[in-house]
Amino acid sequence: MLKNCSSSFAHPIWSFSSPPFILDVPPLGWSFMDALNGIPPALLNDITITRYVNAAAYVILLYDHLLSLGSEVNLIWPAKNTSAKWLFLFIRYTIPCAITVYTVQLSGLSNIQLSSNFCVWWMSCAAFIGWATVATSNFLILLRLWVIWERNRKLMLWTLGCFLFAQTGGLACAAILVHAMKPQLTWNTELQMCAFIGQAPPVAILWAPGTAFEIVLCAITWWNALNRPRSSNNPLAAAIYRDGFLYFLLLLCLRIINTVLAVAAPRGLIFVAMFPVLCGTTTTTCRLVITLRQVAADHTIPDDRSVDVEEYDQLEQSGVHVEMLRSVGPSTPIRGGW
Repeated sequence: MLKNCSSSFAHPIWSFSSPPFILDVPPLGWSFMDALNGIPPALLNDITITRYVNAAAYVILLYDHLLSLGSEVNLIWPAKNTSAKWLFLFIRYTIPCAITVYTVQLSGLSNIQLSSNFCVWWMSCAAFIGWATVATSNFLILLRLWVIWERNRKLMLWTLGCFLFAQTGGLACAAILVHAMKPQLTWNTELQMCAFIGQAPPVAILWAPGTAFEIVLCAITWWNALNRPRSSNNPLAAAIYRDGFLYFLLLLCLRIINTVLAVAAPRGLIFVAMFPVLCGTTTTTCRLVITLRQVAADHTIPDDRSVDVEEYDQLEQSGVHVEMLRSVGPSTPIRGGW
């Protein structure tokens, strides 16, 4: 039984739920069925919706992972050990592992008895994993957009500054959220879930920096596309434009949904889109990178370098030195490289 607190029969025992759900604590001496009978039907619906939505996202993530595994083995694994490759593998495998742990504690179907310390550790890790995943995927896509923008120095410096500012703000917001969550987290043995006791943490701040960055990046991308149109006969550039725009629009919509739910939705649904968004971000980013790599491999002529070495030297002398840019910079990468 959870710790005692002052409440009455006129006041609902459960204020709302989320993954982890949030509740007001019943007084000592109440049975679980007494507490269960006091749960509003809307609250039970919120728990069910959250579980089904996250289960669907988990299935889609694993299904897409299996579908694209062959292409990953052929195109990514043989590539050189660059930062771009390891960042891709980070988001490719970290999120499925994290979602697996999350699904186990959320489903309530397992007999595993976890502790409140686990809930604190897990939700803290989840907040920072979410931040790192979004930051990694954004940076990989930003590198591709720099290629589309023909490595315009001003655009690169400006967007890199926006990226660093947004991700620093995101890291600070994740730290604030973790600090606010720690005193409220506990493990509920009846429902087999992590739970918040008391008021909801300020989840909306976790999505604000990412939403702002996506809006800025979409605006810059459209502006550059309108002012500097490229030839439509370049397959790789066409794929980057098509998938890049689709990616940013999709990611922006997901980020807006997260922010809106965190601010305006019923309190039991503030977390409903958190991990589905991570699944969608991972799936879309990995699909984009694999597709671009496939297009590059299909249109690469063996022993033919389409980008002059002087182009790299000029880029490094421009003051924007990013190790990954050397790996993904060519508009037509060399076969066997990243």
